[in-house]
Amino acid sequence: MQPDRTVLAAMNEINASRRQREAAIEKAEAEKIMVVRASEADAEAKHLSGVGTARMRQAITEGFKGSIEAMKESCGLEPREVVHMMLVTQYLDVLKEFALSGKATMVVPHGPSAVGDIEAQVRNGFMQANMVT
Repeated sequence: MQPDRTVLAAMNEINASRRQREAAIEKAEAEKIMVVRASEADAEAKHLSGVGTARMRQAITEGFKGSIEAMKESCGLEPREVVHMMLVTQYLDVLKEFALSGKATMVVPHGPSAVGDIEAQVRNGFMQANMVT
């Protein structure tokens, strides 16, 4: 005995609909997993970037400390004088990099008091940061 054609077609449609629904659910789950994995990868990349930045800052701090101690021992300079010399050197290095790059234009106040002004701005920034913390 064979069911009527309309009954058979209805049963086939029910089965096809069920499979399509299951396929849609599986596809949605796969897309969800992709989004979650991408978010996890992004979070890990940001975490590692933060770790790298923290290590870089620690290395810079240790380098400054070592430079200050070495200059104090070898030249008898006070830490304040060493920091001033380091700021002047960094200032000149930045100007040199801008000049060599040829990609940027930088307008920098320059004159007898320019380095002192920049040093004062950096010092004030550190003092304000210390007041916040």
